[in-house]
Amino acid sequence: MKKLLAIFLLLSQYSWGQITLTPNSVGMNINPDNEMLKVFGKGFLIEEKLNLVNVNPNSNVLNLVCPTSTTTSDSAGIVKDPNGNNPYLPGSALNCALTIHAGGDGSPILFTFNSIDLGTGDTVFISGSTQTFMFTGNQIPPPFYLTPNFTPAGYRFYINFKTNTDMSAGQGFEIKYQKIIESSANINYGSGGKVFSYDAKSNNLRIGKINPSSTIFKDVFEFGNNNEVGESFNTTVIGNENSSKSLNYIFGNNNVLSGYYNVAIGHQNNIARTNAMVFGNNLVSKSGSSLTLGFFNEMSDNPQTFESSSDRLFQLGNGNSNTTRSNALTILRNGNVGLGNTSQTLSPDSRLVIDGFTRLGTDAPKIKMKEISGKMPAANANGNYPHGLTDTQILSIVVSAEVNNQFIPPNYTGNPSLEYNYYWATGNLYILNKNLNSSGLADVPFKAFITYKE
Repeated sequence: MKKLLAIFLLLSQYSWGQITLTPNSVGMNINPDNEMLKVFGKGFLIEEKLNLVNVNPNSNVLNLVCPTSTTTSDSAGIVKDPNGNNPYLPGSALNCALTIHAGGDGSPILFTFNSIDLGTGDTVFISGSTQTFMFTGNQIPPPFYLTPNFTPAGYRFYINFKTNTDMSAGQGFEIKYQKIIESSANINYGSGGKVFSYDAKSNNLRIGKINPSSTIFKDVFEFGNNNEVGESFNTTVIGNENSSKSLNYIFGNNNVLSGYYNVAIGHQNNIARTNAMVFGNNLVSKSGSSLTLGFFNEMSDNPQTFESSSDRLFQLGNGNSNTTRSNALTILRNGNVGLGNTSQTLSPDSRLVIDGFTRLGTDAPKIKMKEISGKMPAANANGNYPHGLTDTQILSIVVSAEVNNQFIPPNYTGNPSLEYNYYWATGNLYILNKNLNSSGLADVPFKAFITYKE
């Protein structure tokens, strides 16, 4: 059930109150001077109050039947040995079983022995989900409860009674069982101020200012103000104004997690899918099973509902605002890496795409590369091709002409009809077909690979 810390509300009605639980050792005070509640001692324990189903167990009395197995769907009842109120018979090996159908909610059952008197070696077994209790002799055990075993057919409890063939016997046993109902009134969050609340039924702990209409979900920890957990279980939220579904962890403010199994640390982050992590501020993660770091990452990607090789697996944001978002690094699920914030580096189509100059060594220049292409000049003629660079930036140009799937370099002398040379000036690449020795080069394709510095 939802467990109220009612003692705090009760004590707050008095200007001065004190409860001493053990003389001179433990207790609680409310100090009127600073309105502070003090708990002193070794700590305090909050336990869930359990309610029993409103069914009279005496209305459903049954004896075990041997050697067959019987079933019951009653939420409360009395179970006796095969002979009921009479002693069970000695000298025969009994193996009796009862299955209790627990319904569809998995609620536990409280078992209480009204009596037990068994012969030597005779045993009662009671089992649920993970535990099996064994009872022998004539000492009545204390009441206990079990959670049910889940099967494809539903939740189940089992009671077994086994005897041996010796002549010792007893009066038998009588077991009362009652389904436990976990229910209570909703926690009242008062006037909307900051509160400390713990719900023992759902294992829900909240510290901070809480929306009075918010739902209490299972295994949720919230520390902060106005957080909202929109689904049912296993979520931790530390911060303010966060919104989350189940199975998420949030540390920060104004984060929105629309999927499951996510982690967000920082401020105003948004996760759309599952199994994602974000660390930073104003990050947007659209791909599942991904990691996003930094701030104001670029968000033009539009992944499919299923995982794709072109999804962003890792991104490092370095933007300044919602209108100037950018990435320093983008890694796709297929392993392609982009450095920079151009369309090519945000969706790299090769193993490494770099937006900017590259320096290979401390004494090396910062370089880029560029390719231009076109048609060679006519035979015995010259041609010029703009390269779009400052001539002094260019470190080298490599030119090749394609003739019948063969790539011919400059100053080639192996064929007297394929001779040419080149140079660059005034913003152009000039290609010179050698007079009388270039008939095979007329209008064939060429490519020029340019390396230039910053």
